[in-house]
Amino acid sequence: YATSRAWMFPHYEKMLDTNVALLRLYALAYTLTNNNEYRDIAQGVATYIHTTLFGAAFYASQTADEEYYELSASKRAQQAKPAVDATIFANLNGLAVFSFLEASRLLNDITMKDMALQALSVVSKQLLTDKGYLHYSDGMPLLTDQARMLRALLAAWHATEEKKYLDHARSVAAILTTRFLEKIAFVDVPADDRGTLSVLTPFHDNALAARSLLAYDAATGGDHKELVTTVLSSFSGTYKRYGYLAADYAMAVHSLLSRSMK
Repeated sequence: YATSRAWMFPHYEKMLDTNVALLRLYALAYTLTNNNEYRDIAQGVATYIHTTLFGAAFYASQTADEEYYELSASKRAQQAKPAVDATIFANLNGLAVFSFLEASRLLNDITMKDMALQALSVVSKQLLTDKGYLHYSDGMPLLTDQARMLRALLAAWHATEEKKYLDHARSVAAILTTRFLEKIAFVDVPADDRGTLSVLTPFHDNALAARSLLAYDAATGGDHKELVTTVLSSFSGTYKRYGYLAADYAMAVHSLLSRSMK
Protein backbone atom coordinates (compact mmCIF):
# COMPACT_ATOMS: atom_id res chain seq x y z
CA TYR A 1 0.00 0.00 0.00
CA ALA A 2 1.01 3.65 -0.25
CA THR A 3 0.19 6.81 1.64
CA SER A 4 0.16 9.08 -1.41
CA ARG A 5 -2.02 9.05 -4.50
CA ALA A 6 1.02 8.88 -6.80
CA TRP A 7 2.35 5.67 -5.16
CA MET A 8 5.79 7.28 -5.02
CA PHE A 9 6.70 5.64 -1.73
CA PRO A 10 5.15 2.18 -1.42
CA HIS A 11 4.96 0.47 1.98
CA TYR A 12 5.92 -3.18 1.84
CA GLU A 13 3.96 -4.49 4.81
CA LYS A 14 1.22 -6.79 3.54
CA MET A 15 -1.94 -6.43 5.60
CA LEU A 16 -4.66 -9.07 5.79
CA ASP A 17 -7.52 -6.56 5.70
CA THR A 18 -6.16 -4.84 2.58
CA ASN A 19 -5.67 -8.09 0.71
CA VAL A 20 -9.03 -9.68 1.53
CA ALA A 21 -10.79 -6.45 0.54
CA LEU A 22 -8.96 -6.57 -2.80
CA LEU A 23 -9.87 -10.24 -3.23
CA ARG A 24 -13.57 -9.47 -2.95
CA LEU A 25 -13.24 -6.36 -5.12
CA TYR A 26 -11.57 -8.20 -8.02
CA ALA A 27 -13.97 -11.13 -7.74
CA LEU A 28 -16.87 -8.70 -8.04
CA ALA A 29 -15.17 -6.91 -10.93
CA TYR A 30 -14.75 -10.23 -12.77
CA THR A 31 -18.40 -11.11 -12.23
CA LEU A 32 -19.54 -7.74 -13.58
CA THR A 33 -17.19 -7.58 -16.58
CA ASN A 34 -16.19 -11.18 -17.34
CA ASN A 35 -12.64 -9.84 -17.66
CA ASN A 36 -10.31 -12.76 -16.93
CA GLU A 37 -7.58 -10.39 -15.75
CA TYR A 38 -9.69 -9.53 -12.72
CA ARG A 39 -10.29 -13.22 -11.99
CA ASP A 40 -6.57 -13.96 -12.23
CA ILE A 41 -5.72 -11.13 -9.85
CA ALA A 42 -8.32 -12.34 -7.36
CA GLN A 43 -6.96 -15.87 -7.51
CA GLY A 44 -3.40 -14.57 -7.11
CA VAL A 45 -4.37 -12.62 -4.00
CA ALA A 46 -6.13 -15.68 -2.58
CA THR A 47 -3.06 -17.83 -3.26
CA TYR A 48 -0.79 -15.34 -1.48
CA ILE A 49 -3.05 -15.30 1.56
CA HIS A 50 -3.33 -19.10 1.55
CA THR A 51 0.42 -19.64 1.44
CA THR A 52 1.51 -16.76 3.69
CA LEU A 53 -1.28 -15.45 5.92
CA PHE A 54 -3.22 -18.62 6.70
CA GLY A 55 -2.72 -21.43 9.17
CA ALA A 56 -5.31 -22.44 11.73
CA ALA A 57 -7.08 -19.20 10.77
CA PHE A 58 -6.13 -15.96 9.00
CA TYR A 59 -3.00 -14.14 10.21
CA ALA A 60 -2.70 -10.39 10.60
CA SER A 61 0.17 -9.33 8.33
CA GLN A 62 3.57 -9.95 6.78
CA THR A 63 6.15 -7.46 7.96
CA ALA A 64 7.78 -4.86 5.74
CA ASP A 65 11.31 -5.60 4.55
CA GLU A 66 12.29 -3.13 1.86
CA GLU A 67 15.72 -4.67 1.30
CA TYR A 68 14.14 -8.08 0.64
CA TYR A 69 11.75 -6.74 -1.98
CA GLU A 70 14.52 -4.83 -3.74
CA LEU A 71 16.39 -8.11 -4.43
CA SER A 72 16.07 -9.93 -7.73
CA ALA A 73 13.83 -12.99 -7.79
CA SER A 74 16.83 -15.36 -7.73
CA LYS A 75 18.43 -13.62 -4.74
CA ARG A 76 15.12 -13.49 -2.89
CA ALA A 77 14.91 -17.27 -3.10
CA GLN A 78 18.12 -17.47 -1.04
CA GLN A 79 16.82 -15.20 1.72
CA ALA A 80 14.36 -15.84 4.52
CA LYS A 81 10.96 -14.37 3.76
CA PRO A 82 9.74 -11.41 5.84
CA ALA A 83 8.21 -12.50 9.14
CA VAL A 84 4.49 -13.04 9.56
CA ASP A 85 2.45 -11.74 12.49
CA ALA A 86 0.44 -14.87 13.24
CA THR A 87 -1.90 -13.16 15.71
CA ILE A 88 -5.51 -14.19 15.13
CA PHE A 89 -7.71 -11.11 15.45
CA ALA A 90 -11.48 -11.56 15.50
CA ASN A 91 -12.29 -8.49 13.42
CA LEU A 92 -9.71 -9.25 10.72
CA ASN A 93 -10.84 -12.86 10.51
CA GLY A 94 -14.45 -11.76 10.30
CA LEU A 95 -13.60 -9.59 7.30
CA ALA A 96 -11.50 -12.35 5.75
CA VAL A 97 -14.20 -15.00 6.20
CA PHE A 98 -16.82 -12.74 4.65
CA SER A 99 -14.56 -11.83 1.72
CA PHE A 100 -13.44 -15.40 1.06
CA LEU A 101 -17.01 -16.71 1.12
CA GLU A 102 -18.10 -13.98 -1.28
CA ALA A 103 -15.16 -14.68 -3.59
CA SER A 104 -15.81 -18.42 -3.39
CA ARG A 105 -19.39 -17.88 -4.53
CA LEU A 106 -18.44 -15.48 -7.31
CA LEU A 107 -15.53 -17.53 -8.63
CA ASN A 108 -16.93 -20.98 -7.81
CA ASP A 109 -13.84 -21.83 -5.78
CA ILE A 110 -14.35 -24.48 -3.08
CA THR A 111 -10.87 -23.97 -1.56
CA MET A 112 -11.75 -20.41 -0.60
CA LYS A 113 -14.94 -21.64 1.05
CA ASP A 114 -13.09 -24.33 3.00
CA MET A 115 -10.51 -21.83 4.23
CA ALA A 116 -13.20 -19.43 5.39
CA LEU A 117 -15.20 -22.06 7.27
CA GLN A 118 -12.08 -23.44 8.93
CA ALA A 119 -11.06 -19.99 10.11
CA LEU A 120 -14.57 -19.27 11.37
CA SER A 121 -14.56 -22.48 13.40
CA VAL A 122 -11.16 -21.77 14.94
CA VAL A 123 -11.95 -18.15 15.80
CA SER A 124 -15.26 -19.13 17.40
CA LYS A 125 -13.60 -21.83 19.49
CA GLN A 126 -10.72 -19.62 20.59
CA LEU A 127 -12.26 -16.17 20.93
CA LEU A 128 -16.05 -16.43 21.43
CA THR A 129 -17.15 -15.87 25.05
CA ASP A 130 -20.43 -15.00 26.73
CA LYS A 131 -19.35 -11.35 26.45
CA GLY A 132 -18.77 -11.59 22.71
CA TYR A 133 -15.77 -12.23 20.50
CA LEU A 134 -12.47 -11.22 22.09
CA HIS A 135 -10.28 -9.02 19.91
CA TYR A 136 -7.50 -11.61 20.25
CA SER A 137 -6.69 -14.37 22.75
CA ASP A 138 -5.64 -12.01 25.57
CA GLY A 139 -7.81 -9.08 24.54
CA MET A 140 -11.22 -7.73 25.40
CA PRO A 141 -14.32 -7.78 23.18
CA LEU A 142 -14.52 -4.76 20.89
CA LEU A 143 -17.33 -3.41 18.76
CA THR A 144 -15.39 -4.05 15.56
CA ASP A 145 -15.09 -7.75 16.42
CA GLN A 146 -18.82 -8.25 16.92
CA ALA A 147 -19.76 -6.30 13.78
CA ARG A 148 -17.31 -8.17 11.56
CA MET A 149 -18.00 -11.61 13.00
CA LEU A 150 -21.77 -11.18 12.76
CA ARG A 151 -21.43 -10.51 9.03
CA ALA A 152 -19.10 -13.51 8.67
CA LEU A 153 -21.53 -15.83 10.45
CA LEU A 154 -24.37 -14.70 8.21
CA ALA A 155 -22.22 -15.29 5.13
CA ALA A 156 -21.40 -18.78 6.39
CA TRP A 157 -25.10 -19.52 6.90
CA HIS A 158 -25.92 -18.35 3.38
CA ALA A 159 -23.07 -20.48 2.00
CA THR A 160 -23.93 -23.67 3.89
CA GLU A 161 -27.49 -23.30 5.28
CA GLU A 162 -26.15 -24.85 8.49
CA LYS A 163 -28.24 -23.72 11.47
CA LYS A 164 -25.25 -23.44 13.83
CA TYR A 165 -24.04 -20.33 12.05
CA LEU A 166 -27.43 -18.65 12.37
CA ASP A 167 -27.56 -19.58 16.06
CA HIS A 168 -24.15 -17.99 16.64
CA ALA A 169 -25.25 -14.94 14.65
CA ARG A 170 -28.31 -14.58 16.85
CA SER A 171 -26.12 -14.59 19.96
CA VAL A 172 -23.74 -11.99 18.55
CA ALA A 173 -26.62 -9.74 17.47
CA ALA A 174 -27.99 -9.91 21.02
CA ILE A 175 -24.57 -9.04 22.46
CA LEU A 176 -24.28 -6.06 20.10
CA THR A 177 -27.62 -4.62 21.13
CA THR A 178 -27.35 -5.30 24.87
CA ARG A 179 -23.68 -4.79 25.73
CA PHE A 180 -22.43 -2.33 23.12
CA LEU A 181 -25.38 -0.01 22.63
CA GLU A 182 -25.36 3.05 24.91
CA LYS A 183 -28.07 5.66 24.40
CA ILE A 184 -27.97 6.51 20.68
CA ALA A 185 -24.84 4.75 19.38
CA PHE A 186 -22.58 1.75 19.81
CA VAL A 187 -19.50 2.10 22.00
CA ASP A 188 -16.17 0.51 21.15
CA VAL A 189 -15.83 -1.18 24.59
CA PRO A 190 -18.76 -2.15 26.89
CA ALA A 191 -19.04 -0.37 30.22
CA ASP A 192 -18.10 -3.41 32.34
CA ASP A 193 -14.86 -3.89 30.37
CA ARG A 194 -14.00 -0.22 29.91
CA GLY A 195 -12.57 0.63 33.31
CA THR A 196 -11.03 4.11 33.10
CA LEU A 197 -11.02 4.20 29.29
CA SER A 198 -12.91 7.03 27.62
CA VAL A 199 -16.28 6.31 26.05
CA LEU A 200 -15.85 6.22 22.28
CA THR A 201 -18.49 5.77 19.59
CA PRO A 202 -16.37 5.09 16.49
CA PHE A 203 -18.06 6.22 13.30
CA HIS A 204 -16.86 3.44 11.03
CA ASP A 205 -17.59 0.62 13.48
CA ASN A 206 -21.07 1.99 14.14
CA ALA A 207 -21.72 1.91 10.40
CA LEU A 208 -20.46 -1.68 10.22
CA ALA A 209 -22.62 -2.71 13.17
CA ALA A 210 -25.66 -1.11 11.54
CA ARG A 211 -25.00 -2.92 8.25
CA SER A 212 -24.52 -6.22 10.07
CA LEU A 213 -27.78 -5.88 12.00
CA LEU A 214 -29.69 -5.04 8.83
CA ALA A 215 -28.15 -8.09 7.14
CA TYR A 216 -29.18 -10.16 10.17
CA ASP A 217 -32.75 -8.85 9.89
CA ALA A 218 -32.84 -9.72 6.19
CA ALA A 219 -31.75 -13.29 6.97
CA THR A 220 -33.94 -13.91 10.00
CA GLY A 221 -36.90 -11.56 9.78
CA GLY A 222 -35.63 -9.67 12.81
CA ASP A 223 -36.48 -6.04 13.40
CA HIS A 224 -33.66 -3.67 14.32
CA LYS A 225 -34.94 -0.92 12.03
CA GLU A 226 -35.71 1.59 14.79
CA LEU A 227 -32.42 0.92 16.56
CA VAL A 228 -30.39 1.26 13.37
CA THR A 229 -32.24 4.45 12.44
CA THR A 230 -31.30 5.95 15.81
CA VAL A 231 -27.66 4.96 15.46
CA LEU A 232 -27.27 6.25 11.91
CA SER A 233 -29.12 9.47 12.73
CA SER A 234 -26.63 10.19 15.50
CA PHE A 235 -23.93 10.65 12.83
CA SER A 236 -26.06 12.58 10.33
CA GLY A 237 -24.33 15.83 11.16
CA THR A 238 -20.77 14.55 10.97
CA TYR A 239 -20.54 11.92 8.23
CA LYS A 240 -19.44 14.37 5.53
CA ARG A 241 -16.12 15.01 7.22
CA TYR A 242 -15.08 11.40 6.55
CA GLY A 243 -15.18 11.66 2.77
CA TYR A 244 -14.88 8.29 1.02
CA LEU A 245 -14.35 6.67 4.41
CA ALA A 246 -18.07 7.15 4.94
CA ALA A 247 -18.82 4.48 2.32
CA ASP A 248 -20.01 1.92 4.86
CA TYR A 249 -22.22 4.56 6.44
CA ALA A 250 -23.72 5.34 3.05
CA MET A 251 -24.33 1.64 2.40
CA ALA A 252 -25.99 1.28 5.80
CA VAL A 253 -28.29 4.23 5.07
CA HIS A 254 -29.07 2.78 1.63
CA SER A 255 -29.94 -0.62 3.15
CA LEU A 256 -32.15 1.02 5.76
CA LEU A 257 -34.02 3.13 3.22
CA SER A 258 -34.40 0.17 0.84
CA ARG A 259 -35.96 -1.86 3.63
CA SER A 260 -38.27 1.01 4.59
CA MET A 261 -39.64 1.15 1.05
CA LYS A 262 -40.56 -2.53 0.99
